[in-house]
Amino acid sequence: MRSNQQYTVKELYEAMAIYSANGATIALTELVAGNETEFVRMMNEKARAFGMENFTFVNSTGLNNKDLLGLHPAGNSDQENFASAKDTAIMAFRLINDFPEVLTISSIAKKIFRAETVDAIKMDNWNWMLPELVYGYKGTDGLKTGSTDLAGFCFTATAKRNETRLISVVMKAKSYAARFQETKKLMDYGFMNYETKTLFPAEFKVPATPEIPVQKGRETRVGIASEKPLTLLIRRSEDSLYQPIAKLETARIAAPVAKGKSVGKLVAEYHGSEKYKYLTVDGPLREEVPLITTREVKKAGFFKLIFYQIITFFTWLGRKFSNLF
Repeated sequence: MRSNQQYTVKELYEAMAIYSANGATIALTELVAGNETEFVRMMNEKARAFGMENFTFVNSTGLNNKDLLGLHPAGNSDQENFASAKDTAIMAFRLINDFPEVLTISSIAKKIFRAETVDAIKMDNWNWMLPELVYGYKGTDGLKTGSTDLAGFCFTATAKRNETRLISVVMKAKSYAARFQETKKLMDYGFMNYETKTLFPAEFKVPATPEIPVQKGRETRVGIASEKPLTLLIRRSEDSLYQPIAKLETARIAAPVAKGKSVGKLVAEYHGSEKYKYLTVDGPLREEVPLITTREVKKAGFFKLIFYQIITFFTWLGRKFSNLF
C-alpha cells in the first residue's frame, strides 16, 4: 500500500480476506474505529457479546506483538492473540450467519489486486481447499488460514453441500499441508454422519396440541400450525428420535383472533442417547419456528357473551356446592 493512494473498502477487504494483507487489515480498522487500539477494544467487546470465553485480542492482524516493532496497539510486546477452537468457531459462525456475503470474497481462489495499474499484485488465496486449488474440497468457500510459532499452522474452514454447512477449526498443525489434511478428516466425518433435514413441514399440527382455547369468540377453539418448516442439522437416521412439542405463549387467547396470529413455537425434542450441545447461547432459538392460528375467530355477539357468562357462573356455583360435600 502507498501512503498517497486511495483504496476502496472492497479492495482492502479482498486483500485481507484472500491474501492476508496486514496493511490492508490495519487500514480497515482505522476506518472503522479511528485507530487500531480502539478497534482492538471493540474486538474484545464483541467477542464477549458473542459468548466467547477463552480469548485475548491485542492486535487486528494476528501477528505476534513482538513482530510489530513497538507499534503494537494493545497489550505488551510479548503478547499475542489467543482464542480457543470453540471461540474461533463461534466467530466463524457469526461471520457467516450475520454477513453471508463474505463468502463471495473468501471463495475467490485468485485475483489481481489493482489490475492494470503499477500496483498490480497477483493474489492467490492461502486457503488451498477451495475447489480450484491444490487441496480442493467440494463445497469449500471459506474461511481463513493463519500461523504463529505458538499456534502452529491453523485453519478455520467452512463448506456447504446441499443444505448442510459445516465449520471446522484446526490448530497446532505441524505443516502447511497438515492443516488441510486434518480439515478434510473433520469435514468428511461431518458430511458422512450428519444431514440437514426437515423434520416437520409448514402447516404442521402438533398431535398433542392441535388447537388453542379462545375466550369470548364465536368459536371456543382455533387450530394452530407451524408457520414454516422446522429444519435441523441432525445425525443421519435419527429423525425418528425427534418429537414435536408446542411451546405456547399462553394457555388461551381472547377474540378477536386474526388468522396467522403467533401463539407460540414449534420445537423438536430429542429422545436419543447422544449429548448434543449448542455452539452459541442462542442455539435453541435457531431451532424453533412460530406456531400460528389457522383461521380467523371473530368476537362473539352480545347475547352469546351473556350466554358464556351464565355458563361460567353456574360452573363456578357447581364447584362451590361440590366442595361442601
